[in-house]
Amino acid sequence: MAKGTYLRPLNAQETAALIASFLVEHLMTIGKYEDAIVASDAILKHYPGFAYLHVKRGSAFYLLLKRDVIDRYKLQSEMPLDVELYANEQHAENLAAFAKAESLGWREKDGQK
Repeated sequence: MAKGTYLRPLNAQETAALIASFLVEHLMTIGKYEDAIVASDAILKHYPGFAYLHVKRGSAFYLLLKRDVIDRYKLQSEMPLDVELYANEQHAENLAAFAKAESLGWREKDGQK
């Protein structure tokens, strides 16, 4: 609350972004992680302080990493160089998205009992 992330009125643009975030939820549910990231990026241009959407974006990068790398290669030594570079990029984006959410006041236990 102190950072203005939670429990404040949203302006019209932020309200539209909140509504549009359900598209990201849907895309994540059906496994279209790349599309979820693109949609998140577009929405975040209009509401950069939307901590929850930064979390969803970070989760999409992790799920790409899991699908494309973790589930395919059990050992890092088995990965071709291009896959290792891809994995490093996805991991860095994941960390950056969660760091942004945390900088806005989000914590991992938010929404949990």
